[in-house]
Amino acid sequence: MARILLADDDQALADMVADSLRARDHSVEVVHDGNVAEEFAKTQLFDLLVLDWNMPGKTGVDVCSAFRAAGHTAPVLFLTAKADINDKEEGLYAGADDYLTKPFDMRELVARVTVLLRRPAAYVGKKLELGELTIDLEARTVFRGDKSVKLQPREFALLEFFARRSGQVMGAEALLAGVWGADFDGTEIALRSCLAKLRKALASLGYESAIETVHGFGYRFLV
Repeated sequence: MARILLADDDQALADMVADSLRARDHSVEVVHDGNVAEEFAKTQLFDLLVLDWNMPGKTGVDVCSAFRAAGHTAPVLFLTAKADINDKEEGLYAGADDYLTKPFDMRELVARVTVLLRRPAAYVGKKLELGELTIDLEARTVFRGDKSVKLQPREFALLEFFARRSGQVMGAEALLAGVWGADFDGTEIALRSCLAKLRKALASLGYESAIETVHGFGYRFLV
């Protein structure tokens, strides 16, 4: 059972989400105001934050940024009507782990919560750490011990997407939508090119087999 903070000013939706999560034996604290959400996040211990983007008082982005700045490492899931890739980037760079665009299927929300609660990566300030691998989200640099490599923006975005879902098998369509954006009309050629460059960069840090090809299904990050 996890303790979850749910902040959304749509009370009817918040109640439905809370009921679905409580049915999975989670303890859910529901608030409808950004200022209240930030205070709860500061003063109480939660395993997961589920934040609406737009709320009275502070926005979900504000709450998430303050939460990360205070050094908290619990995963954060955004619920938002914003589908533009720039808005999604803003939320992820504020420290969110995932986002779900409204309207959504409650089963998908529960699935995403389940995945986030078993997330292996840990936040340390503006960094993600998986064992010896450190991903600096601000400098866009990847470290292992005294070795480092700086990635191009798309390669870094792909690595971050993988790192937040380490161990999961993800198909090409999911990777293209998550990294390039749902409206991207390219093919798997762009993905394969980016994967090749990322694999080469990770190999320079000693992770020659970090990205596994699961034939017929997609790819899996094994760090």
